[in-house]
Amino acid sequence: MKVCIDPGHGGGDPGAMGVNGRPEKETNLRVALFVEQDLKRRGIEVLMTRRDDRDVGLSERCQMANRWGADIFVSLHADAAGGPSAKGHHAIHSIHSKPGQGGNKLARLLVDQVTLVTGRQPFPR
Repeated sequence: MKVCIDPGHGGGDPGAMGVNGRPEKETNLRVALFVEQDLKRRGIEVLMTRRDDRDVGLSERCQMANRWGADIFVSLHADAAGGPSAKGHHAIHSIHSKPGQGGNKLARLLVDQVTLVTGRQPFPR
């Protein structure tokens, strides 16, 4: 299994600003590095689209994953909202994923695990 992890944003693109003042690009990279270590401990091959604070274009990220032959491409983001009433989490998958298979299945598993670990409910569907 080959997993490409894409920490969203980077370089001159900070992404959203967290309530703690940390830009999304930093949060995404920290989470990605943690996930990389965990996957490698499980014997899964991992490619990172970035390991530091640099800007990598969207097409370049996709080309990296395709050239490497990734089985799964996971782009990590930490969205923001305009007020405290916004709550929840979600996973986005390809529209070509069939229910219960591929990216659709992975997205559902990720949402279920985040719900289990955090005790917070996902965005309503």
